[in-house]
Amino acid sequence: MTDRQVEEMVKLWSAYYQSRNVSPEFSKQCLDYARPLFKRDIPVIFDFQHLCLLLGLEAEYLQSVIYGAKNHYREFAIRKRSGGTRMLSAPHYTLKYVQRWIYDNILSRVKVNYCAHGFRPKKSILTNAKLHVANKFLLKLDLKDFFPSITLNQVINVFRGLGYSNHVAFFLGSICCVDDHLPQGAPTSPALSNIIAQHLDNRLLGLAKKMGYKYTRYADDLAFSGDSISSTFTQYVVRIISECKFIVNATR
Repeated sequence: MTDRQVEEMVKLWSAYYQSRNVSPEFSKQCLDYARPLFKRDIPVIFDFQHLCLLLGLEAEYLQSVIYGAKNHYREFAIRKRSGGTRMLSAPHYTLKYVQRWIYDNILSRVKVNYCAHGFRPKKSILTNAKLHVANKFLLKLDLKDFFPSITLNQVINVFRGLGYSNHVAFFLGSICCVDDHLPQGAPTSPALSNIIAQHLDNRLLGLAKKMGYKYTRYADDLAFSGDSISSTFTQYVVRIISECKFIVNATR
């Protein structure tokens, strides 16, 4: 929303609170909380009961997801192109609906670094490769256990960073995670992974630009290209990856 639209929304809410005889102090507290969420054009969520109302779900069900998410998934293995298997955690129908709501109304509106080509509109593995075809040398690295390496605390911090309270951020983060990590197979996981990897992307892109290289990331695949790539540059990249709490897959 523009600043003008935000203030118009604040006036509407303020008038509603006055009509309900809400105290000026509590009204101000609510509007101060809501204003940055209006600015980001994402839903205002005050507490657990408000979240239940927005989703149209019973509190008992949502509590069972937040405090026992594993019961709402089915797990199965698929073969990886590089060999071995990858475990997928597919949410059951209602949880998938909730996660899709979180993606559509919140996560899809968060901007990520332009060098991320995975899970984004108008970007693909082809747009990822296209940026490198004119260069002589290509360095590719793979992040180990990309989704599972992202923790519940990191996901909670995403929602806190958007302006949600600690309690609401915990509820939203728990809905998007299972066993305290990001599941591969949930509708929210791709967007969250791109948001959380922004710090990594920013640092690697800055390093690549300094060296005159191109950098892109497609999910857990990192690619650098240029006229030549030194071993020293590779060491810098590996160190940055480690500092950003990811691990290079050395067995690829």
